[in-house]
Amino acid sequence: LALTNTPPLSHIYVFTDAPAKDHELKDSIQALIEQTKCKVSFLLTNAISRRKRDVNARFGNQLYRVLARVSGGLAVVIQRALISSLTFIIEDSATTALVMLAFLS
Repeated sequence: LALTNTPPLSHIYVFTDAPAKDHELKDSIQALIEQTKCKVSFLLTNAISRRKRDVNARFGNQLYRVLARVSGGLAVVIQRALISSLTFIIEDSATTALVMLAFLS
């Protein structure tokens, strides 16, 4: 949804604690990334201890990594407690660009 409702060349940050589940949408999402030229970064907090869920998380995280790489973004697994520190970095890098307009007569 973010790719269809965001201006081209945007940087989208996805915060999630769940592994990707809709693997069949990969090609559609990749096409949207290429069309919009958006960078998509995934911030993942799904370090799971149970073995079965851990396997599913790694498989889901691999899809996030593929989509991030295609878009030029990042896929980062981070501890939930560190998310607030990371958002400060994102805020610092998400500044608006100053545009100078010159009018010639």
